[in-house]
Amino acid sequence: MYRVKIRKMTIFKSIIISFFSFVIASVCVAQNTNKPYADFFVSTIGNDRWSGKLSEPNADRTDGPFASIKKAKAAVKSFKNGVYRDIFILIRGGEYHLAENKNSLL
Repeated sequence: MYRVKIRKMTIFKSIIISFFSFVIASVCVAQNTNKPYADFFVSTIGNDRWSGKLSEPNADRTDGPFASIKKAKAAVKSFKNGVYRDIFILIRGGEYHLAENKNSLL
């Protein structure tokens, strides 16, 4: 009787551990495969004539992220009319040169 209880507990623990391992692995894979969410994107390989809605340039290089934070700021100003939620801008790593006026981003 004692051996049966131990065996059942071992099987139960193995099932629980397997389940949680599967859940954790699924979450990790899902986080790595999703594209980042933002209303506008800024990248060093962007172009201020593009919409800023794509995180990377499209295959034809006709649309993609903005090249400057200033352009993203202008896009947010025109976009926020009638929008009652936070607006997100994702700025990719790299060097961005800002205007000398430190208040220009405020």
